[in-house]
Amino acid sequence: MESTKMKITRRQLRGLIVEAVYASSPQAAYDRLKSLEQGNGRYDISIYQRFGLERYADIIRADLERRPQSHIPANQIEEVAEEYEKLSKQFKRVNITTQTDRRYGRKRYAMEHIPSGEQFSLGTDRKGSLGS
Repeated sequence: MESTKMKITRRQLRGLIVEAVYASSPQAAYDRLKSLEQGNGRYDISIYQRFGLERYADIIRADLERRPQSHIPANQIEEVAEEYEKLSKQFKRVNITTQTDRRYGRKRYAMEHIPSGEQFSLGTDRKGSLGS
């Protein structure tokens, strides 16, 4: 028996794993999107998209010296930004407020996974509610 070795890069492997996880559940994809936004993730991605890789590295360099875990490293930001952009296009926030909710000043929202149409609740915004 002759075995053939197939070489794949880390990026390809990561892509395969990400695809397998997201294909299994829209909730898992949404959880991953939220994990990318945690900490300075959303800030880092917006800086990278606005200024590019070189400028991003310069901007965060000083802060990384003080707090090493506070930003996404420059060598990973491109992949993270690409993944974030891909995921954020798959979801939209929809209003699921009922008449009863409106009567009491509540607003309900859900996230809808656009490709599958599946919705999952984000909870209730009680701001302005008569009960609070």
